[in-house]
Amino acid sequence: MAACYLRLENGKRALEASSKALTHNANNTKASYRHALAQITLKEHYKAQAELQVLLKKSNISASEKPLIERELSDLEKFLKAKLEKERKGLKGFLGAGLGNGPAVAIDPNTTKPEEEEEEEEGQQQQRLSAKAKGKQRAQ
Repeated sequence: MAACYLRLENGKRALEASSKALTHNANNTKASYRHALAQITLKEHYKAQAELQVLLKKSNISASEKPLIERELSDLEKFLKAKLEKERKGLKGFLGAGLGNGPAVAIDPNTTKPEEEEEEEEGQQQQRLSAKAKGKQRAQ
């Protein structure tokens, strides 16, 4: 059921279904993988990252599942790194101007992106992660 909900992009239901499967069998790698994908869909990125890392350490992963998990974890870590870097840049500009750390610098509106564009880019990255997750589900 979790796979169906993931295809429908219903992260909440996918999380519930995969959690229920895990209560019956905590060693179910597919349920754990789908649980992590549901967390990504719900933008619970750090929880998903932790779950994928734990899943990789389990000994009962098949040879076909391991590359999928590694690729998902790699994509997620790239996304989180880009998001963190974007937040740092935003804080650097915010904290650097006019706080006594040096001369206040005027911000050129032509060189900075409006917040809407940044949020749109983040949303597009999230959609790409979700699309990859759906494609990987179809491959299984």
